[in-house]
Amino acid sequence: MQRDKGFALESVGVAGPVPAETPQLVISGTFSLAGPAGGAGQVEQASRRQRGGKARLAYKCGECGKSFRAEADLRKHLAGHSKAGRHACGVCGKQWTKAADLERHARIHTGERPYQCDECGRKFSQESNLSVHKRIHTGEKPYECDVCGKKFNQSQHLSSHERMHTGEKPYECDVCAKKFSNPSNLRRHECTHARQ
Repeated sequence: MQRDKGFALESVGVAGPVPAETPQLVISGTFSLAGPAGGAGQVEQASRRQRGGKARLAYKCGECGKSFRAEADLRKHLAGHSKAGRHACGVCGKQWTKAADLERHARIHTGERPYQCDECGRKFSQESNLSVHKRIHTGEKPYECDVCGKKFNQSQHLSSHERMHTGEKPYECDVCAKKFSNPSNLRRHECTHARQ
């Protein structure tokens, strides 16, 4: 068991040691992550091909199934499952642990888009969305697939692409249980049920 900043990371089933000289490796295992505020979640170390023998973990919340690349991101997320100190949206009732997150969300309802691209004039409700958009103009593609080397300008596009290699289909139709690798294909499929 490893302890770090009040969290316990307990190994449940880790693959055996892999020689350091192995250029590509696959590691998998499952861990339990317990937080100081009683928040707990299951952490899943997904199978990933890595270069240089370094493992990149995918941490998965045991409560809602959302995955994160960094343990710290999962910890922040787990705090969000706690009901204490929540900020609720007056329009839709959705809740956040931080007031700043509620402010950002409120722009969905108001339509406010205060961040504008200098190149094309397109406006965004979040500064982070503007930063990602600017990569279209610069051609920057900082996210690279470890399997085939294809590059992407958004991390979500890389994640979706990686599912092509793994065969993972995490999006399931509520009507017929058919599974899809990305949410847009699921939405398109759900329209077929609406027409019936």
